Amino acid sequence: MRNVPPISYARSADGVSLAFTTAGDGPALVFVPWVPFSNLRMEWQSGLLGNVLEQLARRLTVICYDGRGTGHSQRDVTDLSLNAMVADLEAVVDQVGAAEVSLFGQYNSCPHAIAFAARHPERVKRMALFAGSPRGWNAMSARQTQALLSLIEQDWDVFADAAAHQWMGWSAGEAGRDVAEAIRKAVTPQTARATLQAASAIDVTDQLSRVAAPTLVLHRRGMTQIPVDVPRSLAEGLPRGRLV
Repeated sequence: MRNVPPISYARSADGVSLAFTTAGDGPALVFVPWVPFSNLRMEWQSGLLGNVLEQLARRLTVICYDGRGTGHSQRDVTDLSLNAMVADLEAVVDQVGAAEVSLFGQYNSCPHAIAFAARHPERVKRMALFAGSPRGWNAMSARQTQALLSLIEQDWDVFADAAAHQWMGWSAGEAGRDVAEAIRKAVTPQTARATLQAASAIDVTDQLSRVAAPTLVLHRRGMTQIPVDVPRSLAEGLPRGRLV
C-alpha cells in the first residue's frame, strides 16, 4: 500500500481544524477539495488517484486538504458557506507558507478556487477547473444528477457506488470501488446533504472578471450531466480562460 504523506493541520478563521498533506518539491499546486467527498488518506492510497498525486509530486509541491466537515478535518461544523470555504483555502495556503500557488478545482470546488483567485490575484499563478461552473446549481441541476443526489439519505452505500462510477466511468473497476469507499468514509449523509445544498446556492459569476490567472477549463467529451455550454460560458467569462 502506498505511503500517505504525514498529515498536518491548519486552523481556519472560525477555528475549524483542517487536515492537509504536502508532498514533493517545486512550484505549489493546491487540490481544492471536492466537498463534501474529500478524503485525502484514501485518495493517496487509491491505485489511480494516488498514482496521479505521486507523479505530480515528482516536479511540484502537491498540497491536498480535506474540506471542513469531511475526511480528517473537523467534522462538527455548521458554516458551509462560500466565505468559510475560501477562508479554509486561505488558512491552508498560509500554513504551508506558499507565496504563490496554482489551483486545481473540480465540480463544486470550482467556485471556491475562483473566489480565492479573485480575492488574491497576486497569489494564484494559474488554475485548472474540471466540470465546474461559477454557479453551483449549473453543475448540479441535470435530472440524472438530482436523481443521484436523492439517494444520499435513502441508501448511502448505493449513492457512493453510483457517484464514484458516474465520476470515473463504469469501466473503472477497482479504482471506482476505491473512490466509492473513500466517499463512504469521507462524510455523514447529513453533512453531505447540507454541504451540497449550500453549494447549489453559490454564485461567483460577478467575480470572474477579477481573476488574473490563466485558467484551463476542462470538460470530459460526452459528459451529459453537465452540458458543454456550462464550461464554455465559464471559460468565456474569465479574462484568460481557455476551454479544452
